[in-house]
Amino acid sequence: MDSNFFSCMKAFAPIFIITLLLLLGNDSVVAQPEVQVAYSPFVQPPPVSFKHFREQNQGLEDVLIISSEELKTRLEKKERITVLDARTQPEFEVSHLGGARWVGYEDLSNQRIWMFRRDLPVVVYCTTGDRSKWVAAYLSYVGYKNVSILQDGIISWANLSYPLLNPKNLKTEKVHILEKKNQPLLKKGKAIY
Repeated sequence: MDSNFFSCMKAFAPIFIITLLLLLGNDSVVAQPEVQVAYSPFVQPPPVSFKHFREQNQGLEDVLIISSEELKTRLEKKERITVLDARTQPEFEVSHLGGARWVGYEDLSNQRIWMFRRDLPVVVYCTTGDRSKWVAAYLSYVGYKNVSILQDGIISWANLSYPLLNPKNLKTEKVHILEKKNQPLLKKGKAIY
């Protein structure tokens, strides 16, 4: 056999096994919060890209909202919630909610979002809620269930003195503010530009 064949099989074996376990109803694959489900080759790609979806200006009226207080309570109860950060990578690296996964906004790719379970609640956040509305609407459009946005974004979370983490998973008070016009909204924490 060709060595490329074995390299390919070695690369896809874990994905195949995880997909098979999920299809058989074994949801214990979700044991690690940072690895919720592998990309499945059996899932159909979305009908339109995120960029095209935004150009069509659809679905924003259907976005659900969750408060920082409710999200914190649900996370403390260890509810299985996928928390997604729709900010830029530099914003995410300054600080983010514990357990959050970065998906981005301008560079949101279908491969990045298809890694997450569709049957679990999803909460998307950004700085104030504008970008997360689009990402949440797109996730709902492509089949995710129970998608909501964090009301007033990471700024609301920080204003309540809820924990933010840096890339080393250490607590920080820094919040990356993409637009300086939003800086007055941050009452607690340190604004970074």
